[in-house]
Amino acid sequence: MTDLSRRRVAVDARSRFLKILRKTGSVRAAADAAGVPRSSLYKWRATLPAFAAAWRAVPGRRRAPKVAAAPAEVSEWIEIPGQGVRHVATLGRRTGGP
Repeated sequence: MTDLSRRRVAVDARSRFLKILRKTGSVRAAADAAGVPRSSLYKWRATLPAFAAAWRAVPGRRRAPKVAAAPAEVSEWIEIPGQGVRHVATLGRRTGGP
């Protein structure tokens, strides 16, 4: 198989994967149906910006939840009324305090 024919097979596989992904919304099902290992898909997604953009554009796919930014300053100690100051690692434990 020549290098050109390998590239053509890869392009066809990516197209099949995206088409099936639009129908199913499942990466695993689309990869299996297209006959492409998921490791190849993730490698292509990391190295081919157009493929990554097409994958992100698939409607109905699950998106990673947005993580709220951590507060700028986090104290390791907290004041609990009636219990005094406690270290956050000990919350929920029965300890005598700091």
